[in-house]
Amino acid sequence: MNQQVRFCRSFDGTRIAYAATGEGPPLVKAPHWLTHLEYELQSPIWRPWIAGLSRGRSLVRLDERGCGLSDRGVGDISFEAFVRDFEAEVDAAGLERFALLGHSQGGPERMRRTPCASCARFTTSTSRRRCRGCPARRW
Repeated sequence: MNQQVRFCRSFDGTRIAYAATGEGPPLVKAPHWLTHLEYELQSPIWRPWIAGLSRGRSLVRLDERGCGLSDRGVGDISFEAFVRDFEAEVDAAGLERFALLGHSQGGPERMRRTPCASCARFTTSTSRRRCRGCPARRW
């Protein structure tokens, strides 16, 4: 499976890594805790997920600030910073309309406030939204 890793700058200059696998309509996966784009592709846990979600679509994932290939020693790790990082990734990827998937930390509250708050901010952009295995409250 080929993965294209790219980087964008968020609102405060933080470098955010994101990757795309597969081809087809875009599916953006909200980040979960402790992501690493390269290691996830090698992981016996995440590789099958990535392969399955990339079938027939373009799966776009990101390493949130402080994790993986994104800048690590960042000062702002607020919820709003995560939202704005997600927005920077979607803009840099040139996505006009996309389905959105959140699970675990990337789920409900985050769906309301971040990536899917980005749903609130991207209401005309998101074609579908799904949450799985997510806490009911923000972390």
